[in-house]
Amino acid sequence: MVPPYHRDSARDDPPEERRQLTNTIAIILALLLVAFFAYDGWQMDWAMTVFLGRKGLEFIEWLAFWR
Repeated sequence: MVPPYHRDSARDDPPEERRQLTNTIAIILALLLVAFFAYDGWQMDWAMTVFLGRKGLEFIEWLAFWR
């Protein structure tokens, strides 16, 4: 018997019990992302976007090192 914390719910559950990404959830996530970029560009002069971009590049370089 597999303990519940080792269970892979994506494979073990029947398809009707899996959580779905509905259109409503996708639209809400897209609107939140657009709102973040709009606020960042309007209020913070793209500082957060530039910061996240730089950190993303550092992370990719770090991952490439472990390849």
